Amino acid sequence: ETQEYDVIVVGLGCVGLSAAYYCSNQGLKVLGVEKNATSGAAGTSSQGYTRTYRFNDENPIKNEMMGISMKIWNEASDKLKALKNQGRTEEHRNIEPELLFPLDYLTYGDKNSYFISCMMK
Repeated sequence: ETQEYDVIVVGLGCVGLSAAYYCSNQGLKVLGVEKNATSGAAGTSSQGYTRTYRFNDENPIKNEMMGISMKIWNEASDKLKALKNQGRTEEHRNIEPELLFPLDYLTYGDKNSYFISCMMK
């Protein structure tokens, strides 16, 4: 049987998952395609249930997409918090609404390199 979708998202990393979530919230039928067994599998920059956001790409559009993606993840977290607070069902009361836990990490290199200069902004 053939299925039809309004949007097909290829790659379910930080931005891909955000795009799929956003499109779904707009009422579109979405299919997400990921080459690995799970999103964030070994070989990607986001391992397991973690997500790595980078804002130091030479392409400013990719950096903007990361910022938009973070806003969408925060929006999803807010929706989960609202469901938990309403607590209509046991499942709702057990929701873990926090989706993003920002962490610091060590980055080092030549302070004049593009990568480090972006990190310092």
